[in-house]
Amino acid sequence: MKDNLENIFKKFENQFDLEEPTIEHFNRFEAKLNKPKKKNYFRLFKITGILSMAASILLFFGIWIGSNQNNSGAKLSSVSPKMTETENYFITTIKNEIQLVEKEKNSSNQQLITDSFNQLKKLEKNYKLLAIDLKENKSDPRIIYAMIANYQQRIIVLQSLIQQLNDIKQLKTQTHEKYV
Repeated sequence: MKDNLENIFKKFENQFDLEEPTIEHFNRFEAKLNKPKKKNYFRLFKITGILSMAASILLFFGIWIGSNQNNSGAKLSSVSPKMTETENYFITTIKNEIQLVEKEKNSSNQQLITDSFNQLKKLEKNYKLLAIDLKENKSDPRIIYAMIANYQQRIIVLQSLIQQLNDIKQLKTQTHEKYV
């Protein structure tokens, strides 16, 4: 093998390029290396814009996915279609009652309304715990009855509040008529 290599080198002996590049070549090459690079601000702006849009889209989808995941538990509507009707009825009734209360809200009955809404918040917190229990065991009728009772209790609190607001309004009207 050593002999083969020596024969190859002898065969191509005068054909190798042994010349060095000229000094101008080195100077041009060094000038290109030392030349300050132009910053392409448009490209940088474009990349930054694309990255910020991508981050916004990811953030939006993250929020959307997070809000669609129901970590709080199951709803009554997940049990059966009949329960969907029941739940919709209670939710609609509660919203209507709250709207009535909001119409009657003023500075003289603010404390009464605040106290009642605090009761509603406690009931909603209790409902969320029941929803978690329902998620774990959908076939337990006690949980379903407790959730329905919770809705009923919220309606009772709101109806009682509305009745008290009407009584206060009527009392003010009667008192006002006496002094007129």
